[in-house]
Amino acid sequence: MGCKPKLTLEQQKQQEDRWRKVDEYVAQSAARDAQRSAQKAANHHKIANASVAYDDYKVRISNNDAETWPELNVFINPGFGGPSSGYGIRIPALQSGKSITIPLKQFTKDNGERFNPDTYRITELWIGGEDYDYQKFGANRWKF
Repeated sequence: MGCKPKLTLEQQKQQEDRWRKVDEYVAQSAARDAQRSAQKAANHHKIANASVAYDDYKVRISNNDAETWPELNVFINPGFGGPSSGYGIRIPALQSGKSITIPLKQFTKDNGERFNPDTYRITELWIGGEDYDYQKFGANRWKF
């Protein structure tokens, strides 16, 4: 069996430098992976698990999620410009299992125009904002 020849001090130093570079590469790679994971987590959006019921003059929204929602936006009857082009209102944080009832006349457009339930009917309703993607609720009418 052959013995490994002893490394000179210069060769030992070169080997240590190579291992140091490998360690730096591994640490940088781990840092990049951690950053990518954090970005993916930050870009992950939720959908509000809600029940919606409305009649001619009010809408009730219930939080069916296991966690409290932050303040969210609710829009009704948006045009072709997406949910925020409709009549909207910002609802306060809503605890899990709780509901909020909103008179339809409180919904307004950006120009200040109020929703008139004597003239219009809800065709669709959207909930979202913050970390929550907008979710559409259809034009079906539910009774309280």
